[in-house]
Amino acid sequence: ALAAGASKSFDVKLTTKVEGTHCNRVGVTSAEGLSDDAEACTLWKGYPAVLIELIDTVDPLLIGEMTTYVIRVTNQGTADDTNVGVTCRFPAQVTPISAAGSTQATVNGKIVNTKPYPALKPGQVIEWRIEAKASAVGDSRLKVDLNTDLLKTPVVEEESTHVY
Repeated sequence: ALAAGASKSFDVKLTTKVEGTHCNRVGVTSAEGLSDDAEACTLWKGYPAVLIELIDTVDPLLIGEMTTYVIRVTNQGTADDTNVGVTCRFPAQVTPISAAGSTQATVNGKIVNTKPYPALKPGQVIEWRIEAKASAVGDSRLKVDLNTDLLKTPVVEEESTHVY
């Protein structure tokens, strides 16, 4: 019961993982049959969340043997992430030979750069493969920097490959 001229407030907390306009509706009806409705709508925006995975397909390697590095980027979030690309820095023990994938990839000495992927949608996976050759004995570490418009600093992933 609510007396004439009185008011009542309710606190409501809302969350969602679903993008779009979501509305909270409320209605009231008096004992005399009078009624009224109100609605408050909010535009919910999603948020991207990228995961990078890096593996070598053959490890350990003899000098002269080949391996393929597979780089997979998944958008685990609820909105697009844009300009998704990687920079790969190869150690002395392994030399990149060729690279290809979801966007153009170029090999320049010990560095592989990819052209940024324009818009990675939620749940979407992109991939690059780099063919590389063992060139010196040692425990090598391939370092891959993931860059996107969302990230303020790159996410760095490493993969160990032993050359003997």
